[in-house]
Amino acid sequence: MPRTIRIESTYAAPADAVWAFAKDFTQLAPMSAGSVTFRGLPTDPVVQGQVVDFEVKPFYGRAFKPYRVTMAEVNDAARRFVSHEEGAGIKSWRHTLSVLPEGAGSRQIDEIEIDAGLLTPIVAPLARRMYRKRALVRARLLSGRGA
Repeated sequence: MPRTIRIESTYAAPADAVWAFAKDFTQLAPMSAGSVTFRGLPTDPVVQGQVVDFEVKPFYGRAFKPYRVTMAEVNDAARRFVSHEEGAGIKSWRHTLSVLPEGAGSRQIDEIEIDAGLLTPIVAPLARRMYRKRALVRARLLSGRGA
């Protein structure tokens, strides 16, 4: 049975800077260090309709596994994307990301519906922990850019 997790993160950086960061596949590796290793990520920002095939190795894995991300929606004006993902033992990972202005900074909201079959009760808490860690790394990386 699928589970949905929701992570809200606040940043001192403006919403446009956080949105640009969220759309940049090259930021996944540094944000996920220690949780997931990637191979074959694209270097261009995400666009609607894009299908990306690459490989992932979760921290508990020994080998890289195929993974696919389909960008079902990318709305720059609303600073929102919806991705449908699968692979590496994940049946379905539907991720909705929104970036909202908040005062002088911004708030990023990640909602992820996860279906990993019988492993869902294990994968969902690990995903929550990974997204919380990513938020801390993102804040550090954004402040290093002067954003």
